[in-house]
Amino acid sequence: MRLIPYVLTLLLASQAQASVIELTKTGKDLDGVALSSKAIVKIDGRETSLTTIGAGLRSKKISFALPSVKVYVAQLFLSQPESFVRLEDQALSSANKSTVFAIQLSFLRAVEAEKVMVAFRDSLKANAVDFSKGEVAEFLRAVEKGGEAQSGKNLVIVGERLSDGTEVIHYETTGEKLYSVVGAPGFMNKILSIWLGVPADGGLKDLRKALVGGA
Repeated sequence: MRLIPYVLTLLLASQAQASVIELTKTGKDLDGVALSSKAIVKIDGRETSLTTIGAGLRSKKISFALPSVKVYVAQLFLSQPESFVRLEDQALSSANKSTVFAIQLSFLRAVEAEKVMVAFRDSLKANAVDFSKGEVAEFLRAVEKGGEAQSGKNLVIVGERLSDGTEVIHYETTGEKLYSVVGAPGFMNKILSIWLGVPADGGLKDLRKALVGGA
């Protein structure tokens, strides 16, 4: 088996391209976003079939005096859905048994790149993930470089565990530019903790419940 050292790389697709994910729609929707039962991820000539685990709304409180705002609808897909445990304290570890995951965020409002990055960083901090260096820092830089999350568009994050143990996170912006970050084992689990780990706020807690419950 050819071994690839865990060298961290950040790759930028210089032009927009076709989306890395194709969805099978159910005919149902959540806050106007079409829900899907299955997905196919296509990256670098590899095709992987995924099954929908759940979907939910991400809301966020931006002022004590105002109600929470709707940010995005998230849909979670896994390559080994049979291994997923629908208990909130076991969801993250069981999701990590899949060799490929995808999460699609369908934005209901425009969000600046820095704010998306900060939101992800806060979730990583809540899960005691060191985001100051290594592949996680590279991932956050990709998020910041990726530009604004556009209203009505989809942001897609795909994690792959390759045959040599390398883990790759692909970050596709709402403008369909693709960034890929290569890391060591455990990288996928760290990124998934943003949605399935310890919630950084009440809106993420509600979203995790929906994803785990299969809404």
